[in-house]
Amino acid sequence: MSEYGIKKVAIDGLAASGKSTVAKTLSEKLELSHLDTGAMYRAVAYGVISGEINPDNEPEVVKVARKSNIEIEAGRVALDGRDITTEIRGKDVTEIVSKIASYKNVRKQLRKKQLQWLDAHNGGVLEGRDIGTVILPNADLKVFVTASPEIRAERRAKESGRPFDEVLASIKARDKFDSNRKHAPLKKAKNSLEIDTSGKTVEEVVEKILTEVKQRYETKLVEMTDGIDPLKAQRHIGAAFISMLRCIAYPLFRAYFQVSVYNRKNIPKKGAVILAPAAHRSNLDTPMVGAMAGRRLRYMAKDSLFVKSRFWSRFLNLLGGFPVKRHRLDRGALDTAKKLLEKGSAIVVFPEGERKVGPRIFPLFSGVIWLSQHNSTPILPIGMAGGANAMPIGKKMFRPKKVVLYVGKLIHPPEERINRKELDQLTEQLRETLQELYDKAASLLK
Repeated sequence: MSEYGIKKVAIDGLAASGKSTVAKTLSEKLELSHLDTGAMYRAVAYGVISGEINPDNEPEVVKVARKSNIEIEAGRVALDGRDITTEIRGKDVTEIVSKIASYKNVRKQLRKKQLQWLDAHNGGVLEGRDIGTVILPNADLKVFVTASPEIRAERRAKESGRPFDEVLASIKARDKFDSNRKHAPLKKAKNSLEIDTSGKTVEEVVEKILTEVKQRYETKLVEMTDGIDPLKAQRHIGAAFISMLRCIAYPLFRAYFQVSVYNRKNIPKKGAVILAPAAHRSNLDTPMVGAMAGRRLRYMAKDSLFVKSRFWSRFLNLLGGFPVKRHRLDRGALDTAKKLLEKGSAIVVFPEGERKVGPRIFPLFSGVIWLSQHNSTPILPIGMAGGANAMPIGKKMFRPKKVVLYVGKLIHPPEERINRKELDQLTEQLRETLQELYDKAASLLK
């Protein structure tokens, strides 16, 4: 999922409108995988040609779509294990792909494959001609890309080397066919952002999309968090609710996950403290720390969690969460954390930021040290191991795998103000400490 809470993006558009380049660039900006669904239809068309099947024989074409193993990764296309990336762009494939794509049951078979791909990649940017209307009608973002026939013909003629007039006639015929076909015709989906790429660079188009994404996201975040005060978090109701959850979760976690907590006595029972757990490898990490801490905690949680619904944002607030923007300095979140520490709260901050993969503790955000120094608050480092086995990233179900938390000693901030160089040095020292604690926790999994 991207930092704007976007997991599924639908990009539709006319032939040669630039949607493929836009989709690929946008997927990189949003840190999502990219799927050119048109390449799937071309792969089927290639399979029909190589199998010497008449493209008018719909049942046989459907059989090819159903039985073919189509793999699309990093711009490469493979059919039944053979790389056909170049071949599917040939003239023979281009001449029959529209007919292949017009068959209802071919589209049905490929829709299954596209949704399987989406699930395997935990979301992504899908481009085609019926993504927003058929494949992903509930996409987080829908974009419809267009351009004048002349501009599109000029682009395609440069790519293929074919005469402009010939390409222009072909594009107009393709537009008419795609827009009037019986099954899943090309049309703009509801609530989609329409962009005319004529005379625009890819960077300009993508920037316009990202600007719209940011505006929608900020508007929704304000709407979903309206009326929530992170400094209160329903103090009385929340405290009782958390105590009840802890009473249930603690024995459950210990029994199901065989959770072991070493040096639990190092966790202060009261007073301001910053809990810094690592390695952050699973969705279980946050509830695991909350259940094992023995006191009420407040959490910095990525703001995309708060845009799902009003109920969800209030539930997270009840649990002690408050939003923080990732990948950039969020002075608002730091100010909230600072005020909570002044009230004597215990705050959980995952210093690696987002979840990572592997046993290495990645470079930390310096905000943890900054908070500690500006509030004269100690940091409690915690090594966590086993969470990735119990609930790997991208999985919705957890497994009964052992989890170990190894609690370190309090790290007190320097009494004197520190400069940027010293801040970076202390951040690296914390990373090294967390690596040692994680390694100890990992060794105890065996």
